[in-house]
Amino acid sequence: MSTNSENEFTKATASHVNKLTAFRQRLSDDIDDLIARRNRVDEQIHGLMAFLRATPGNHDIRRDEEHEPESELRTNGVLSRGPDHLASDNEVANIAYQVLLEIGAKDMHYVELAEKVKANGGRLPEHKPSATSMLNGILNADSRFIRPFRRGHYSLKEHFPNVNRSVGERRTKKRA
Repeated sequence: MSTNSENEFTKATASHVNKLTAFRQRLSDDIDDLIARRNRVDEQIHGLMAFLRATPGNHDIRRDEEHEPESELRTNGVLSRGPDHLASDNEVANIAYQVLLEIGAKDMHYVELAEKVKANGGRLPEHKPSATSMLNGILNADSRFIRPFRRGHYSLKEHFPNVNRSVGERRTKKRA
């Protein structure tokens, strides 16, 4: 009898271990999903903050220090650097400058420019709207870039020296 009850106990224990292992895996999957979602939100915040830095005025927006992204985040079991470790705005602008310098006196849409910046080693967020809005904000803040002909298309100011201001830039009203 003792062997029969030992077998039942072993089977019950193994079944419980299997259930706990499956539950642990579901929790790990949920954590990975939540971390990926948080990373996308952090990338969007980072891109929007770059855009706000490029626009004049005091926007009085502060990020809560308690909710800053971790320096390393686990996504799909792999440790990866968080969005705060993306290349600085200046590095991204320098890469964009080189890309536009190579194409000459032409303009390039910021979505295409963001892809080329990433291809040339620029670290922009993976999420497309975040990457493009971040790049848009960075280029608007840098005086080397201009939108000479149409909105969303950038070129180098040195290629268009006769253009005084970017297309779509707000004009200040003259007071009578």
